[in-house]
Amino acid sequence: MVLAACASDHPTRVDLLTLLPFTGHGAPTEAIDLGGPDRRLLLRGWGDVVTLADGTRGSAFADPVAYDAGATPVDLVLAVTAGLRAEPAAPARPQRRLPQPVSLVVEVNGVRCRRARTTDPGSLQFVVPAALQRPGRNVLTLRRPGGGPRYAAQGSPVVGRLELRRKAKAPQVEAVGNRLVLPGATGITFYLRAPAKARLEFAVEPGSAPVRATLLADDTAPGTLATAVAGSRSEVALSVPVGRPIGIRFESDDRAVVIAPAVLGRERTTHRPGPAPAEAAKRPNVLLYVLDTLRADRLGCYGYTPTPSPHLDRFAADGILFRDATAQAPWTRPSVASILTGQLPAAHGAVTLRDGLRGDIPTLAERFRAAGYETAGFVTNINVAAPFGFDRGFDRYDYLPEAPATPGVHVPASQMHAAALVWLDGRAATRPFLLYLHATDTHSPYWPNAASLRRFLDPPPPAAEIEALEQRLARAPDRLSTEEVRTLSALYLAEIAQWDEAFGRLWEALRARGADADTVVVFTADHGEEFRDHGGLEHGHTLYQEQVHVPLVIRLPGGRGGGQVVDGLVRSVDLFPTLLAMGALPPEAFVPGRAILSSSGAVPDAGMEDAIASTQFTRRQVEAIVIPPWKIIVPPPGSPRAAEVYDLARDPAESRDLSAEHPVLIGYARQRLAAADALVPPASGAHPAAPVAPDVLERLRQLGYAVD
Repeated sequence: MVLAACASDHPTRVDLLTLLPFTGHGAPTEAIDLGGPDRRLLLRGWGDVVTLADGTRGSAFADPVAYDAGATPVDLVLAVTAGLRAEPAAPARPQRRLPQPVSLVVEVNGVRCRRARTTDPGSLQFVVPAALQRPGRNVLTLRRPGGGPRYAAQGSPVVGRLELRRKAKAPQVEAVGNRLVLPGATGITFYLRAPAKARLEFAVEPGSAPVRATLLADDTAPGTLATAVAGSRSEVALSVPVGRPIGIRFESDDRAVVIAPAVLGRERTTHRPGPAPAEAAKRPNVLLYVLDTLRADRLGCYGYTPTPSPHLDRFAADGILFRDATAQAPWTRPSVASILTGQLPAAHGAVTLRDGLRGDIPTLAERFRAAGYETAGFVTNINVAAPFGFDRGFDRYDYLPEAPATPGVHVPASQMHAAALVWLDGRAATRPFLLYLHATDTHSPYWPNAASLRRFLDPPPPAAEIEALEQRLARAPDRLSTEEVRTLSALYLAEIAQWDEAFGRLWEALRARGADADTVVVFTADHGEEFRDHGGLEHGHTLYQEQVHVPLVIRLPGGRGGGQVVDGLVRSVDLFPTLLAMGALPPEAFVPGRAILSSSGAVPDAGMEDAIASTQFTRRQVEAIVIPPWKIIVPPPGSPRAAEVYDLARDPAESRDLSAEHPVLIGYARQRLAAADALVPPASGAHPAAPVAPDVLERLRQLGYAVD
């Protein structure tokens, strides 16, 4: 299959009013009826409307709900109309209001806000302080406290209505049709990336006050573009580099109405025709290999010396290496969910330790199985096991469970490879296959074999000393000395080397079976690992490069296009549409990624792409966006930390925060992240995510995860 590509400039128009909901100037949410059409604000899918015995109609409130705080958040009183229903484990029990006290917890943007205890769940009130809210879109979660049979006996909350009451209401900028209405003495800034030959167009309604339009760009003083009077129309060129984040600010001293504000220009796009129908008969096999906890800059093919990964390096030399790949999360469950669905974490729903994959979003395995592929998965991490929905679409899905009592905890890759090869040899080769392998060798605790260890620590420390160090890492990571962290880093490199030997044997076994001639092989990682690069250890909590810059190598059948090194930005969410294209499957709607490679080995122009990452590992959400060469990290509301800005081209270690010099970049990042969080595919309601069983949560605790 060869996809010819052609690139050309096409007119582009950004209607600025479409950005209004993400600027923080939308009308504040007053109430949400979860028994009616407002259920669309639930973010991760839901089941049918529930009607309790007392007539309460609503939704089982296991999913977050979005609300708008307006341009300036204020303290609000959240009034909840709720009821309780029996847990699914006891369907025979009648739905009823329980007389004992009920405890519920409110979280705002991943931060625990309030806990209320009442004997009447129909009238709960919580005070949500302004400090925990952000301008514009916020995420609210109402849940029971975790742990203990006392809470399990209470039943699950069914929320009928949420009222958000505010004492203070400020004048709001609003959109009415194609008109932007500015109250007196106010203004609004829209952020966007400048197209080629950019120009601003807008008109001012007759009878309106004069309107000032200002161009904002970092490293440049604000420049007045136009001062337009009532009844006039303005068109002005924007002299800024293509792709640069800019701000367009409108303001007026009195009430004003701006008509159809827009930025126009030219956009360079790459068009690719779909695969010809006859090519479906030539569909290749697909092998997706994910190595847990592997940071890109510790591999020889990414420049690390001495290399711990000679076998992977040789494989990469025969494939296409993407130098700048960004994972969508710094821990396993949300990151792999993004790979397997092509969705950002806010859309696929697997964002905290209690969350499973949203049940109504198509997975890679479902799409390939529906196209006639045989599908199988072999995984060694409970975070991608069947209880969290990752087995959907697989004909066979084997989870090789961790054993906490063993030194390495995780089943080694060599054992997983052996199981996969048995499956491969036992299948009837009458149709192509999709095989997903997930190894966890490089995840802590690091327990390499002696031969690998001697390559990076000579003489190697005694086993008892390694065990004691691993225990200190698990119990008191902040107390480890600099020398102990260096030892951990060496152990990690030795784990990479040990895994690399196993990978080399697997690749030779696959080549002996002829798989190198008819299989697309994708090698990547779910996230990286930190060794005090920014003060911490392990992963999940921050979004610096050591945690989200991951390796990505794609080897096409027969090594087509091999030897390329691609410098452009790519993302884990790009793998879903890329593999659909490789298998001659039609593209999926509502995915933010793009195909980054054709089956001939051609790499399309990335254009003005960006990469978004987020984490709620500890329920406090942190987000980041990469806009080459810039990276902006946005902390949650209420955090004492400010946004951070780094120039990854000049400062790949992210050692110099340039946020004071780049307010426009920060403004653009906040607006872009708000827009991305809102791009949630519509929920069908047919397959709500199943609640995680208590025994699965307990196993996570045994493995060292802090499940609240």
